Amino acid sequence: MTELYKKNRFDFVSRTLKILEVTCKHTFFKNGFFRGFRINPTLESRMIMKNHNLIFKNIDYGFIIIFNPEPRFFSEIFSKEMVLNFEFEILDNDFLKYTDIPFKYNQHIEFTNNHQKKTLHPNQYVDTSNIKESNQNGIKGIINLTINKNKEIFGNEDFKENFKPYEYEINFDSRSVFFRYNFYNDKQDLKFDKYFVATEDESKKFDNYKQRTLRNKYNVISVVIEESKKLSEKYSEKYYLFSKDSLYPSPPVFLPRPSITNIEFDIESNIFYNDVNVKLND
Repeated sequence: MTELYKKNRFDFVSRTLKILEVTCKHTFFKNGFFRGFRINPTLESRMIMKNHNLIFKNIDYGFIIIFNPEPRFFSEIFSKEMVLNFEFEILDNDFLKYTDIPFKYNQHIEFTNNHQKKTLHPNQYVDTSNIKESNQNGIKGIINLTINKNKEIFGNEDFKENFKPYEYEINFDSRSVFFRYNFYNDKQDLKFDKYFVATEDESKKFDNYKQRTLRNKYNVISVVIEESKKLSEKYSEKYYLFSKDSLYPSPPVFLPRPSITNIEFDIESNIFYNDVNVKLND
């Protein structure tokens, strides 16, 4: 009778089950998720998963592991903990510009579930605590996951009754920058005394400016929005160029929002600027 009961119970759990999920998130994106990466199990981990009826599957913002249960996996022989490694690589060329990590193009990031928390890094966001310099180009890393520490799955006949899928997150934060508007004209003789930058209702004005020469040798007038902003896909606040001319006033001109492609790091001030170049017909 006992053997029959066990058989019936194994038949009940024979369908595939999701046992693990890793999700990548980023505060830069409106939906909060990040997908500009590639993740694949190492060759050794592929073999381990194959021998345990585990299937790796990429999803939009991370990956999952699916288990196809068989009676043999619930015996004591399979009760040991299991270590799985996954190679991680950032594919988004602009990632370093908008992500709050060291501004270096050769970094190795290590993720692990040994922190006894939902994130695969010790702090709220990925930071220098789990980043090392690398001798390889690019931003790459390894995701190291230890499962079945307490026989949650393998070597446990009752795993289906109490098991909850492992769920982990990798969280990246946006970089803080200062918006900088660079104004110029074709004649390279722009006079900016009659202009100022402000929000639509003029509750915030920015009329301090500085003359600079860009790398392309253009002379510009730069106005810095003196409030650091977290980079984002979308911004709620809008900025306009106003004229101080009281005799011949012109309507304010909407200024384009900064693009992450134009981010510059100033070594001297240790500040990131997000530049917008604006041509004036003056």
